[in-house]
Amino acid sequence: MGDIVDYAKVQAIQEDFDETFRLVVANLVATGVQYSRAITAPSGGSANSFTVLYQATLTPKVVGNLLWVYFLIVVRLQQSGPLGNIRWKAQVRNNGGSTWADLMGWSTVAADASVATDYRMEGDINWSADSGYRNITDANLLTILNSVPIDFRVIFYTGHATETAIGRLVSSSQVRLVGKTV
Repeated sequence: MGDIVDYAKVQAIQEDFDETFRLVVANLVATGVQYSRAITAPSGGSANSFTVLYQATLTPKVVGNLLWVYFLIVVRLQQSGPLGNIRWKAQVRNNGGSTWADLMGWSTVAADASVATDYRMEGDINWSADSGYRNITDANLLTILNSVPIDFRVIFYTGHATETAIGRLVSSSQVRLVGKTV
């Protein structure tokens, strides 16, 4: 996939588990790409009235505390018309928690009804105090997300009064969880 992961940092923290979750497993389409099922966000959405594009609980083979997490999220978005914008973001929380932490702020995509386009978010979180190595920043993230299993979701909406948005998760999307058993 061409993505560079700093395996030296992962190995330096002496993990007990290291699992990568491929978020989309589906039939190939003519282009050779796999997608999750298409989800339609209704017109007139907002940051408080969004549609869940994808949601899953990621459970490694063992339970433990997180040391390092890597996210690569690719969504395919298209709007029904040329007027409004689509907004999307990815979120996580400890399994069954009440508060979601943002992996990114709302990302705005200009409407283009003629083409479905892929948009990407990539980053990692390291709980090691000496790493200085965080791409994803939510003030509450390290307390909201600190053990496995985790809940992961992608949400989106279009605020336009008459246009809808269609979203899918692309097969290159993945989450890697590294940690120590408790």
